[in-house]
Amino acid sequence: TGAILTGFCVIICLMGVCICYQISFALMMSGLPDSFNPLWYMSQADQTLYFIYLSAVLVYPIACARNVQFLSPVSFVALLCLALGLLVLIVFGYEKVYSIEQESQEGIFQWPSWPDSISDGTSYMGIALYCYGLCVICFPIEESMQDNREFSKALIYSCVFVTVFYSFVGDVLSAIYQFDPNG
Repeated sequence: TGAILTGFCVIICLMGVCICYQISFALMMSGLPDSFNPLWYMSQADQTLYFIYLSAVLVYPIACARNVQFLSPVSFVALLCLALGLLVLIVFGYEKVYSIEQESQEGIFQWPSWPDSISDGTSYMGIALYCYGLCVICFPIEESMQDNREFSKALIYSCVFVTVFYSFVGDVLSAIYQFDPNG
């Protein structure tokens, strides 16, 4: 019963992560300026729906592959793109938010503790599922390690690194965007 329950929880967690990625991709693509958006002529809701379908079509062949080792050369480029994306968020936030004179300046710790809408709630759940998805990959990594007695040390170091990095990125971005007039 425990194995079935764990498997079910892993499947639900992975589905939540996939949905979170699809929604993020769709919102990012539909938010592009018209000159870069191939679906600029559609309404925002239609664009979001089509981009969700497009992300599924793009990812499906890779998800069905038995061995994704062919993707390993791409990982370094993906990390560089991720770093560039964070840099763009920081620069864009600084330019947009601090170039406009702010009329009301709320404190950095005055965020709602409960989602204001269903959209906010689904965003929260997607982020929570993504952040707590570690339990899904722990067991396969431990089993494949050459010296699996070192797993706890590797897990502690990686969790500390991820926590510090996420906290730094989250705090920097929240400090930049805290006075954004769009919320």
